[in-house]
Amino acid sequence: MKYKHNTSFICCIVLLCTVLLFTSCSSNTTIELPFSSKDVINVELYHYNILSQAQQKIITSEQEIESIIETLTTIPVKKNNSSSQAEGHVTSFRFNLTDGSDFEVIYTCYGVKKGIIQSSYVFDYKTASDIGGMWDNFDTPAVDVSEEVLPFYDK
Repeated sequence: MKYKHNTSFICCIVLLCTVLLFTSCSSNTTIELPFSSKDVINVELYHYNILSQAQQKIITSEQEIESIIETLTTIPVKKNNSSSQAEGHVTSFRFNLTDGSDFEVIYTCYGVKKGIIQSSYVFDYKTASDIGGMWDNFDTPAVDVSEEVLPFYDK
């Protein structure tokens, strides 16, 4: 009888350790931006698959700016341990702030529910959220832009 009790106890401990290990390995976090929507004058939103076909929308509506920030700060993300740059559809954001500075966020979708979201020297994450779909959420007319004006990720 004592042997059954010890076996059950050991199985419970092993199960608990497995669950804790799994949750710590797959734990998600969220992005923290170093500003609030009140600090944003406008958001330059860029979208492209081919650099030479990049387009821009400028978002000035307070409600739309809040929506962008809420989306970016609530999506689940995980640390990106890959050192290679992903290629795919890119949607990027340049937040022009009231203090004269800007803050850039670049999202690259490289597969279904697979993307990397980065900001130079601030964060580098993987996400399964569809950030690229935000492009279609705004009725602001799109204009073609040259690649020199696009946000970029520099680690």
